[in-house]
Amino acid sequence: MGYSLVHFLRHFPWKYYLSGGLFRTNEPVIAVILSPAQSPALVARGRYALWYENDVAMMPDAPPSPESGLDPGLSSGRSFSTKLLARGRAKSPARYVLLPELTVNDFYCNVHRVDALHESNAEVLLENLQEDPRQVFGAWDEARAFRWAVLSTDLEPLHGTLDRRHPQVMIVGVPAEYCERVDGWIDRQRASLAAIIPSVLACLKWFLETLAPVAEPSVLVVELAQVTVLAVFMEGRVVLLRQYAGEVDYVFEDLSERVREFAVAPSRIYLWSLGTPKLQLPDGFLVIRVTAEIMREASAGLFAFRKKDGAKTETKEPAAYLLHWATQHVG
Repeated sequence: MGYSLVHFLRHFPWKYYLSGGLFRTNEPVIAVILSPAQSPALVARGRYALWYENDVAMMPDAPPSPESGLDPGLSSGRSFSTKLLARGRAKSPARYVLLPELTVNDFYCNVHRVDALHESNAEVLLENLQEDPRQVFGAWDEARAFRWAVLSTDLEPLHGTLDRRHPQVMIVGVPAEYCERVDGWIDRQRASLAAIIPSVLACLKWFLETLAPVAEPSVLVVELAQVTVLAVFMEGRVVLLRQYAGEVDYVFEDLSERVREFAVAPSRIYLWSLGTPKLQLPDGFLVIRVTAEIMREASAGLFAFRKKDGAKTETKEPAAYLLHWATQHVG
């Protein structure tokens, strides 16, 4: 699976490059979740975690988050990369995997039937999206430029003709302005950018690879600081995706409808809170929470890293497992 996801990341429409090419694996990888609630970061080399930081948002010269607005520029003193690498006893240059949390207005992500898009070629579809999204969606009132990706519903890149194997596709877009801010920050760090993956997509891909049953339908609700996402999976593919702004009561009403519509068994309903859980479950509503323990079992081992004194320690934060997974898929 490693190569296929690297291929997926490489063909994402954001700037992607590796110093020395795909076969250079000695450089440390820094993965960061960028959220207004908490921004944890992980430094890894190969399959080993070198350092985990609970929150880097307040560190000078931290990676730009989607809600931070204009980039303040490089601060005086050592760069963010230099400080974080030093804590992990690693040397520069680093490669970055950034997992930003994007609001509903800043993140287009939806599943579309190919026959409704009036275009059966992935490259032509991307060109139309880049020129004018109204050519694809019909209605589009966003004035900002977006960058786009066309993925299969198992979150792999699509190229060429969309044949009968792909009756549905997932279209993803984020504001180009944010991608440009990231590019500028990476240049100032004298680092390289492995990928920008919206944190929701990272959660969906991790779930597909590890927990989603292929033989029966399942539902995953991902709770982030500013958005909640509901996704329905069938036969290893995303067949429906909904986004909800903030904490909304009707998430579980919609979830109940989808459970009935797709005949999802109670044991196949999952809730993943990437941070402090806020959603209040209705009385009698049963879900499986994606905890650090479940992620540890799915990852076939403990997540441990060395502290400053050299002793190994384990973190029980689900975000740490997701970050470690991300570093393994771009190495």
